[in-house]
Amino acid sequence: MTRVARGPHTRRARRALAIAVVLALLGAAAHALWRSHAGYAGATVHTGDLRVTTLGEPQWRRVVPGGPPQPIAAPSAEGAQFVAMPGDVYTITQPVTTYLRGDNLAGALAVSARPEAGAAVDVTFHVEDASGGRVAPASGGAALGTKLAVPGLVGSDSGVTGQWRVVIEARVRGDLSWSPGGTVRTPWAVQGVDVTLHQVRAGHGFTAAGGVR
Repeated sequence: MTRVARGPHTRRARRALAIAVVLALLGAAAHALWRSHAGYAGATVHTGDLRVTTLGEPQWRRVVPGGPPQPIAAPSAEGAQFVAMPGDVYTITQPVTTYLRGDNLAGALAVSARPEAGAAVDVTFHVEDASGGRVAPASGGAALGTKLAVPGLVGSDSGVTGQWRVVIEARVRGDLSWSPGGTVRTPWAVQGVDVTLHQVRAGHGFTAAGGVR
């Protein structure tokens, strides 16, 4: 289990954080069924394909209030640590590749974490294109577990491959306070984050027949 120690000016945020540092992206994340025509009787039902895989290593950055983002080495199970203080913001950026095959098929990305996540920090995420431009949401961050529809994350009969950057933001809670007894090192654990690709079952091109979606 990776630990991130808190600095000498911290007092709160004392429970474990269980967010994912390594994105568990397992081959075919989901499969979809959709109808090629609005009519149900006699319509052909095809099987679609959705896949998401990691592309390279995640990048960690620390954003200190009033300062520019600072690239940092990711904490490791071998003992590498860094010190966090209330108000600090950490971003974990993981490039991913998506593949969607199917006419009128659209996708959404979601980030999930263990139940303990959020005890020590506020965690949100957003999606950028391959060049780092924000795609979704338009501003702010989405809550963990949100199925975030991504403009341009669509399929075709021949299949569409896309590259994206999933950015997870962790903001350390608590108030700054001096600890006369020395450094207060209450670590929060960093474990696994899951990024999944879901079918968007609404919007342009999606039809429902017989009340079934």
